[in-house]
Amino acid sequence: MATAFSEGDMTQTIGPAGWLGVCLVVVAVVLLIIAAPNKLPPSPGQESRPAAALPGPPVPDREGVVRAPSPALSSVAAAYTLAAFWKRSPPDTTAFETTLKPPPDFLEAGRLLGLRAKAVVITPTTFLESPPPMILLLQEEPDVVSTVETLEGRRLDLTRYVVLVGVREDQAVILDPLIGRVTIRVPDLVDRVVGKGILWSPRS
Repeated sequence: MATAFSEGDMTQTIGPAGWLGVCLVVVAVVLLIIAAPNKLPPSPGQESRPAAALPGPPVPDREGVVRAPSPALSSVAAAYTLAAFWKRSPPDTTAFETTLKPPPDFLEAGRLLGLRAKAVVITPTTFLESPPPMILLLQEEPDVVSTVETLEGRRLDLTRYVVLVGVREDQAVILDPLIGRVTIRVPDLVDRVVGKGILWSPRS
């Protein structure tokens, strides 16, 4: 279309190039709207749980283990596992789980349960001097654990907290939040422990 003029005013019509530009702008806006993610604001009742919280109720399974979906939550699961061993539950769950955020304070967590708590150095004779149960941090998995994880397709380089519940001769029984109940040789266990073990016991 050509540009037209009339007396007294100057009315300008849009030519083919102008209409093409308008169409391109409209198409671009429509594409942006379609491509934009449809994110709704979270409702107050659907807020995520704290980072140190387990995805479900901290209830032990048949093997007496509170399970964790990842090594990051093994400290929380191990603490609840040991608490269940002593038939204790935290009066303040939020305060209890807050003490277990990295780095976990198991001594304070034990006190919140009304239990005596102390740290012990792990040596081959520790389990005789300070009988289990106790919480341990394992840096590597024993061979039997690695075998189980290989069969289940899990990573083999996981560092996580476990609960030692018994020792008989040279065999130790641990409750692993990621695998379950496992029996391993005491020397293998001692070699893989990082730091000190944590003992909880009832107050006399």
